[in-house]
Amino acid sequence: LHRCARFPAAATIAAESSEDNAFERGCLPGLRAALDGRAAALFMFGQTGSGKTHTMHTFERNVAESIQGRSVRVRYFEVKGKHAFDLLRDGDSYDDCDDS
Repeated sequence: LHRCARFPAAATIAAESSEDNAFERGCLPGLRAALDGRAAALFMFGQTGSGKTHTMHTFERNVAESIQGRSVRVRYFEVKGKHAFDLLRDGDSYDDCDDS
């Protein structure tokens, strides 16, 4: 039913890294790909309270400054177990059998 997909990790960011370093190593390469018309994904993993949301807000601000009038399409998902929840569209969720 499901194809196996591999996603190479271009960068891992240490907890003690600055937000600017995390953006440059973890987000900017994907942003450049998106601006070139390619698909990109950014996965953030960590314990509750480890700063993922705070870092994501910093990334949003840096992306807005970096695109300078160009546009990119962004989707935010929270993954819990076998379910993914679209954080930008209230009530939208996707389970492991949903192809949308």
